[in-house]
Amino acid sequence: MDLYDVKARGLHSPLNAREISQLFRAGHFGSQQPCKPVGEARWCTVDELFPLLKIEAAAGPLRMEEPKAGLDRIPRTVKVLLALLLGAGAFLFWPRTSAKEIPATVASVPTPTILPQKRALEELALDEPTLAAQTRR
Repeated sequence: MDLYDVKARGLHSPLNAREISQLFRAGHFGSQQPCKPVGEARWCTVDELFPLLKIEAAAGPLRMEEPKAGLDRIPRTVKVLLALLLGAGAFLFWPRTSAKEIPATVASVPTPTILPQKRALEELALDEPTLAAQTRR
């Protein structure tokens, strides 16, 4: 594999032809960038060493995309299906309380058969005949 030295900011180690092609197409350096094969003394330009790069560059630069991280890498449909599965699992397996599971202290509280208001009305209804008899006298 042939390696080349390129005088460019940030490049400190030799590059192979494929790396030079990718960096050139991405716009990191131009065709007039100084370049030479490792071990040679004479510097040339990238254009002189790689004349086909100009033709490839006519296709346009490569778009460098940042890799997605975390939940952005998961497609939306997978996220929706996962949410539905979690919801269904929670619904099916969430503990439910039934009448049998109610503690004895709550279940054994006596409930009054007659509410106090109703009892007072019944007492008044019983006293009406007594009151009517008393008023006739």
